[in-house]
Amino acid sequence: MSTYTKKAQVLFTEKQFNDLQKIAKKEHKKLGTLIRKAVEEAYLKKARAQEIREVANTLLTLAKDNPVEVPFDHQEWEKDYSRLKNPASDDK
Repeated sequence: MSTYTKKAQVLFTEKQFNDLQKIAKKEHKKLGTLIRKAVEEAYLKKARAQEIREVANTLLTLAKDNPVEVPFDHQEWEKDYSRLKNPASDDK
């Protein structure tokens, strides 16, 4: 369960507030929970999805612009990778 530590003050019209209270009561939820869920669904999920799309596009562009050969022998590739990752171990 999340711990909520930040607060935002939001003003509603009388009608908006009453409608939200009715919805919260009908769904057996607190008004704050209802509003947090609405914000999550309307804005935060979309923002996260957009970030994921941007990262994926960046990775695809990197792969396209910097092609690498697919290793035929995984064990040989792993040795080469380990050697590149830890060059100091080659001196021993």
